[in-house]
Order: sequence, then C-alpha cells, then structure tokens
Amino acid sequence: MSQVRIITLNEGEHLKSVVNRLMKEWTLHFVLGPTLMGHHVRLFASNLDRVDDDCKSHVNEFYELEWV
Repeated sequence: MSQVRIITLNEGEHLKSVVNRLMKEWTLHFVLGPTLMGHHVRLFASNLDRVDDDCKSHVNEFYELEWV
C-alpha cells in the first residue's frame, strides 16, 4: 500500500539522530517550516541501498538530496 510521509523541517531542529523507517512503496516529502522560508536549505540523507552486513561501514556516509 502506497503512503506519503511528510517531515516538516524547522530552523534549529537537528534531525541527525532521528531514524525514519520507510517501506519501499512509500513516498517521503520534506517541507520547509515557517522558520526556514526564504533560507537556502541543504538536505542530507544516508543511502540505505548501500547497507550491508557490516552496516557500520556506511553509517557516516551522507548524500545531499536535490530539491524538486
């Protein structure tokens, strides 16, 4: 079943330690909260396609996402 998950980003919130688990069919939307309107925002995520048996080797690898 396809679902859309929305994460609102706000200035001062550090979500580096937050883990959001998603199913393959789901879509994730990031939305700028009112405190970030007009700001240049860069968004990074880990690449879960690269997780393997030794997942610790990829835990600190983050990739910049492109806003669309």
